[in-house]
Amino acid sequence: SIWQPAPMKIFSFCGVMYALGDYLEMKSMVSLTGGAYQILLQSKLLITALMSWGIKGSGQTMLQWNILAIVMLSMCVYMCMGDSSQAAGSQVFLGAFNVLLKNFVSCLASVLTDKYTKQFDHEPVYVQAVQLRCARLATLIVLILMDGQTLQNGFFHGWDVCVGGVLLSFMLKAWSTLYLLSMLDSVLKSIGEAVAVLVIYFMEVSLP
Repeated sequence: SIWQPAPMKIFSFCGVMYALGDYLEMKSMVSLTGGAYQILLQSKLLITALMSWGIKGSGQTMLQWNILAIVMLSMCVYMCMGDSSQAAGSQVFLGAFNVLLKNFVSCLASVLTDKYTKQFDHEPVYVQAVQLRCARLATLIVLILMDGQTLQNGFFHGWDVCVGGVLLSFMLKAWSTLYLLSMLDSVLKSIGEAVAVLVIYFMEVSLP
């Protein structure tokens, strides 16, 4: 049943964390370029590993720590070399703070989801997904109500084909993330997300 109290409490909390992460991500993208965002996002690798160690008790070997650090730094160096359009100013620092805060809440939600999807493995993944989405949707609605501009301009103000494509990609990411966490772990999921740097490269080359 979707409404079982124990898993519902856990996955609702994770849903709230994911919703806050989504909100902070959008806020940060207002003042940062895609490259700068990805540079700061690479800290998720080490944050996730540290949280997995503290929450799940699953530490990494010295070789794994070295690989995580190398992957994170190499992606940062790559994006620094390719990103020269970032403007300076207070908005950039605010955007950077939003990204780091987003990393913290997203990593916390990821590690908890990783832990409890396996603990409540008697529940199908799609039931766990609904439990996550209920709290996530409710939190996003509250955030929208707190933002006067969205209600004033209309929810669909500024929507176009590109926004629809972004929406579709986020939907696919949300579902694939839960399946990845149920089968693998949060650290491997974060390493997989680092490959997004390559996608950004191909998009920057192919798009005008």
